[in-house]
Amino acid sequence: MKPSGYKMNDNNDTGPPAGHYTCNDYRAEMILLSLQRRLSRPELGEREKQEILAEIERVKAEMGMA
Repeated sequence: MKPSGYKMNDNNDTGPPAGHYTCNDYRAEMILLSLQRRLSRPELGEREKQEILAEIERVKAEMGMA
């Protein structure tokens, strides 16, 4: 089975083309946006804030944004 985003008749098994936007890219963006929204909550404690910041950095690194 081919990864999502491929056509059934696509015989290119070398991975997605450059600039190809995948479901995983979208998922990572949504996770990042969710973390950033959580970070803006006024009732957020310092410990939770640090945990969220660390997770944001991890997701950015995964996305190649670090």
